[in-house]
Parts: sequence; structure tokens; C-alpha cells
Amino acid sequence: YYYFFDAAQYNLLPGDKVEYYFEVFDNDGVNGAKASKSRLMLFKAPSRDEINEATSRNNSEIKKDLEESISKAKQLQKDINELSKKINDKKQLGYDEKKKLEDLLKKQQDLQNKINEIKQENQLNNKQQSEFSQTDESIMEKQKQLEELFENVMTPEMKKLFDELNKMLDKMDKNQVQEKLEELKLTNKDIEKELDRNLEAFKQLEVQQKMQNAIDKLQELRDKEEALNKETEGKKEEPKENK
Repeated sequence: YYYFFDAAQYNLLPGDKVEYYFEVFDNDGVNGAKASKSRLMLFKAPSRDEINEATSRNNSEIKKDLEESISKAKQLQKDINELSKKINDKKQLGYDEKKKLEDLLKKQQDLQNKINEIKQENQLNNKQQSEFSQTDESIMEKQKQLEELFENVMTPEMKKLFDELNKMLDKMDKNQVQEKLEELKLTNKDIEKELDRNLEAFKQLEVQQKMQNAIDKLQELRDKEEALNKETEGKKEEPKENK
């Protein structure tokens, strides 16, 4: 028997706790339904500090992955240029050129897969931040814009070009390969630019998030101090009421 406990329906705030158990009844209509109850379980929403720490770790990982992807894109551009020059000096393409093209396309596919992973990491990071805390509207808007930027890194035209190059591995026509490699140079340059743009946008978003977290922390401390002052004033007034 499986049952999904959806904590989101309770609109929990950071640090809130929910104790719960499951109880089932049989369908014994003669002797009456008998019940069986599970042990008491606890669900605890992460505190604001825990959310901020997780966000900081995730941000660092995403930045690192973006920087590595930019480095791979630059190296890939060098590999494309080298292969293009080598093919230009050849009258006919052979096994060596085919192998280099296969390796190049594999690196391009690995880069594409990595970009997709980063996109998913970023979406999950945004979801985790908003799950138990209210995100500032301007930050939410920038998160949305960043997700759109990730969508634009790999266009359908780029994917089509990679498919065409893979199909050309069987024929290895020199003119066609050269033509597609020139297209790949421009495509890979666009990918590098988009990744640079994404990294810069991500860094700006991270700075804004840190500023907002600091503001929220100060407000939380102020609220606690006000609540403590009211409690202290209330205790001072109690003896006067008893006289």
C-alpha cells in the first residue's frame, strides 16, 4: 500500500514541523472494521538558514559547471579549427579524419548534455528556494529570465546541424564536411556567448539573493526583538494588575 504525503498542501513556513501517522481499516462487515495505525512520523520544513545554505551550495555548483562548460566550448572551437585546416590540406578524407570528426561530435554532444544538466540543476534550485519561503518578485522575475536564457543556449537549428554532421560520417565528402564545420564554428561560438551571458546573469542573481537574504535576516531579528520587548513589558505590568 502506497500513499503520498504532500507537505505543500499545508503552506508550511521555514522551520515548521508536522507530525503525522497513517491509519487503515479493513472491510469486515460482520465483526466490524479493525484498524491498524502506523508509528508517529515527523516532517520538518527546512529553516531559513538551511534553505540559504543549500541555495549557496547549489549556486556554487551551477557556477562551477557553467565555467567548465565555457572552457569546454573554447577548447571545442580550437578542435574545430584544427580539423578544418587539416581537411583543407587533404585531397581525400580517410579514417583519421573520420575518427577526429567522431571525437569532435562526441565532445559536442557531451557539452550539450552538460548544458541540459545545468538547466535542470537551475530549475531544481529555484524550486527548492520557493518551496518553503516566499521569494521576492524581482528575484523570481530574474530566475524566470535566466531559465529562458538556458532554453536559448541549444536551438533547434544547432541540434539539426549536429544530426547532419553525424549522418555525414558515412560518406565523408570533403566539401560537405568543410561546409558543415564552418557552420559548426559559428554555432559553437554562439553557444560560448550564451554560456557567458548565462554566467553573468547568474552571478547578478546570486548577489541580489544574498542582499535579500541579509534584509530578511535583519527583519527576522527585528521581529524577534519586538516580540521579546512586548513579552518583557507584559511581565512588568502583571504585578500592578494584581494589587
